[in-house]
Amino acid sequence: MEPTTSTGPGYPQQTMGGMGTTAAPHGTPMTGPMGMGQPSALGPQTASAAIQPVTKESKRVVEVRPVDKVDLFIVIAFLFVMGATILIQSARLCHHERTADVGLLCRRETAFAIVVGSLGVLFALIFTLCLLLPVTICQYCCQVIGCINAAVWTAGAGVCTFERPYSVVSSEYFALWLGFIASFYFLYLVTPEVDRFFDSLAILSRTRDIDHRTVVVILFASVIFLTAISVNCRLIRDRGGECKKQYAWELAVGSFSVFWTLIYLLLFRFLAPFRAFFALLLLLVWIPGCGIAVLNKPFVVPGNGFFSAWVAFLFTGYWAIKALFRSP
Repeated sequence: MEPTTSTGPGYPQQTMGGMGTTAAPHGTPMTGPMGMGQPSALGPQTASAAIQPVTKESKRVVEVRPVDKVDLFIVIAFLFVMGATILIQSARLCHHERTADVGLLCRRETAFAIVVGSLGVLFALIFTLCLLLPVTICQYCCQVIGCINAAVWTAGAGVCTFERPYSVVSSEYFALWLGFIASFYFLYLVTPEVDRFFDSLAILSRTRDIDHRTVVVILFASVIFLTAISVNCRLIRDRGGECKKQYAWELAVGSFSVFWTLIYLLLFRFLAPFRAFFALLLLLVWIPGCGIAVLNKPFVVPGNGFFSAWVAFLFTGYWAIKALFRSP
């Protein structure tokens, strides 16, 4: 073995024991007995691609997010408790309805709540069994059944909390809404597409003006308020009454708020300079709208209409203050 010599800056040349072969600089073909006088099997382009560092962009393409089974188990246990709460309380309510009406069946809304609770418990047990499977199969199982589970909880919260049997604040009311939120959070954990969707929404919200995010909240609360007052009007008409006075006023308030905020969001670029006008006019509508709804009728008792009225009023006031005292 001869000592190492240098043929140029940064390119050491080492004689290999008696073979007459030298270690060539990086990227040059090897000759001699080890290289047989032929270039490397990897061409220049292939070799450069092989040693190319992995960037964040390439990781996003090939990376598969692992399922954290501990987090999943916590959410599954929460869904099981919420489903069991709805199932037990709805079964008790059904028994009371059958006893009072001396009938064989309970009300259809109560029966639907029993179905929601039963499916919530069943899906939670299926999710638990899926955790025993390999990660890939577990994630696929949770994604498919998780979509059905989210749809069931959405229908449960939408039907049972706007009319009967849990239209006012109670343990079952909160269980339905918490189950609805938890079902989508579970779907967020197991579905990369949902994860990317919420990440894109977060990026979009950061790039938007704060007025834009505030108006989105007002629009969402207005839709819930309008749905709640529409259900109340339908129940009044079913009993032979008319939707007038406070009910007609609240129906007009909800409709105007949805229309006003939707127009502002759709034409945001053009109407942003007039934000103060839009905010103040909407606030003037929501002051009597919220006041009459929660102090007189129809939402004196806390429920969907009660909470949505307060959220819409408070966020509209916040929007008006920000618009009036906005820095130039």
